[in-house]
Amino acid sequence: MPFLPSPTNQTQAPRSPPTVTTHAVGPQTPAARTPQELARTAAEYLEQARNASPPEREELTLDAAALLLEAGQPNEALQVLKGIDAAGIPTHLRWRLKLLRAEIALRQSRPDDATRELAALGGLQDRTLQAQRLGLLAQAALAKGNRLTAVQALVDRGRWLDSDDRVLQNQQQIWRVLESAPVAELRQARTTATDRVTAGWLDLALISDEFGSDPYRYDAELRNWRISHPEHPASDMFLATLAPALIGPRQIMQIHRIALLLPLASKFGHAAQAVHDGFIAMQNADPKPGKPEVVVYDIGEEPSLAPVYFRLAINEGADFVVGPLGRDAVNAVVANVPIRTPILLLGTVADTLSLGADVYQFDLSPEQEANQVAERAYLDGHRIAAVLYSDSDWGQRVQTAFRSRWEQLGGLIIGNQSYPARGGDLSGAVKRLLNVDRSEARKNLLANRLGVGLKFQARRRQDIDCIFVASRVSEARLLKPQINYFRAHDVPVYATSHVYAAQPDPVNDADLNGIVFGDMPWLLLDDRAMRLKRNLLPEKVSTYKNTPLDRLYALGMDAYTIIPSLEYLKSNPISEISGATARLTVAPSGYINRRLTWARFEKGLPIVQDAILEERRSNPDEAGNASPAFESRQVGGT
Repeated sequence: MPFLPSPTNQTQAPRSPPTVTTHAVGPQTPAARTPQELARTAAEYLEQARNASPPEREELTLDAAALLLEAGQPNEALQVLKGIDAAGIPTHLRWRLKLLRAEIALRQSRPDDATRELAALGGLQDRTLQAQRLGLLAQAALAKGNRLTAVQALVDRGRWLDSDDRVLQNQQQIWRVLESAPVAELRQARTTATDRVTAGWLDLALISDEFGSDPYRYDAELRNWRISHPEHPASDMFLATLAPALIGPRQIMQIHRIALLLPLASKFGHAAQAVHDGFIAMQNADPKPGKPEVVVYDIGEEPSLAPVYFRLAINEGADFVVGPLGRDAVNAVVANVPIRTPILLLGTVADTLSLGADVYQFDLSPEQEANQVAERAYLDGHRIAAVLYSDSDWGQRVQTAFRSRWEQLGGLIIGNQSYPARGGDLSGAVKRLLNVDRSEARKNLLANRLGVGLKFQARRRQDIDCIFVASRVSEARLLKPQINYFRAHDVPVYATSHVYAAQPDPVNDADLNGIVFGDMPWLLLDDRAMRLKRNLLPEKVSTYKNTPLDRLYALGMDAYTIIPSLEYLKSNPISEISGATARLTVAPSGYINRRLTWARFEKGLPIVQDAILEERRSNPDEAGNASPAFESRQVGGT
């Protein structure tokens, strides 16, 4: 996505004293039901089925299988389906059977089997089931690396959707797949495309690649594209996320002077400087004539002085404020200043109810990342989690956020163990989490009673689906080998971006193999959108590349990029823009949500996991069991 920014002439003010999931149609179950409740209800359905006559018997059996799949038990769901004779059931039940089999096949990494099941349903006329079928076909195609086949399935799917929100989400999915495709692949596909809608999407992607770094030419080309494709289903709401200039003058923020409030002369000066440089780099790359000036205010060491600089900025003519940076300074401004000028706070306020309509919040909070880790693990089909976390204040905050979101989704936490943040016995914490210490205690008790030595192999607990590790990279490199050592190497491990040091390091990160984590596309992707950004900012990119400050540089970039679209995105919460830090949406509260990119450590390198993310994958509160279909590729060129 190009950057359609706003301001430029920088001056220094004088300082005063210091996300296709598809889900097979089945019984409606609230998201808050636990895996045990779902499995129990499935068992009740199966018991009822034993005493029922066809076709009620088969319908109850299908309902039970759908519940087991939602409970994260695809193998058990498949066994249940084997009891159904497909030849002897009504057509609508046969459709449900094949959709369930296809979804299970995707969960079990069998995309070819899923495709075969779905191919037999081409004549479906039910809108909901056909949309579900095509979403699953797209997932299967992506799992096999067939991007353009996935695009065609999603294009076809759009014809069966009857809700504006679902249509927009489907179009955003099409665009994500196109963004990840090499330009040569797009050009080749365009020469052979026979479907006019698909050809239009390919033209749009090629326009983005050729003109995305020139906002004015890009806007003009998009307008020409719309004239050339008057009946193309790409919605105005979707196109507006590609170029804010297409939104309309009343929904673009008209800004003349931006005040940037940062603690440059403070112990956080390096972090503040990175945000500053990302923001100003985007400003300098903006070719728009008459763009607003940016005035930088160094608020210094003391957060309590942030309100003083805020008032100074307003008195000197700022009609938009970015900052201050950090929770304490943000809270000082909110608590002490009546905010009547639009402001993008670079931090989070605990009480959002008191904020005005023109207050926006943007940060890289670990709590938001922990929420997304919970959603990701839940949508991957896990329901029973254990948590390892640092006994620091940071660790407590992160594990609390994960627990809250996990339980809100309907998951269970049956193990919760802290480890010493400043060194100490990490193996003891892992042993306690996995109940290995209890196994050893039972062995010692028995050996003492018998008075003999015993051959013994400690057993870990077997009742967890996944482990969330709230740790920073140095701790994670010690914890994951301990998890493996105590025979939990087969349990999926999830983490926040803090387990990645912002640069490929295969030697030191080999101990992280298997960990799934969410991070910025700026650090993980080399797709069209990120290449455009790097081409615009060649000098400063090299300054921060492969350092932890690169994330803050990206925060500054996105803070500048999103300003013109804030009002529009807030009034259209389903719309998003492709930022450096994430895919960005704005909640009605003004909080900017970041939808992360996901990677898994393999051979010491983060391997990006691409997935078709259907509506329920974007909204895990409505999700049962997601069916992720992954295409992996190695990170490079970041």
